[in-house]
Amino acid sequence: MSQAVSNALNLVFKYAKAHPIGFGSTFVNAIMSLILGPFWLIRVLLSVSGFQLGGVAAGSIAAWWQSVAYGGYVPVGSIFSLAQSLGAVLGA
Repeated sequence: MSQAVSNALNLVFKYAKAHPIGFGSTFVNAIMSLILGPFWLIRVLLSVSGFQLGGVAAGSIAAWWQSVAYGGYVPVGSIFSLAQSLGAVLGA
């Protein structure tokens, strides 16, 4: 292990020992951000595009895409069908 890494770990351990509650909450927040962060971004992008819990929103980008590319038939396994599924599952 390099000296820089060793020094950094020592600083982290000293901080954790001196401020256990602050370190714990920061650690939990960092882990939750790594786990949930991407899902929040996906939810926002789906919602803004018009893929929502109840289906494709009228007048949205998703509605335009569906009408131009697919009409009434959306092929299984298409990007559009995946976005519809994610919008329904994630409740965007």
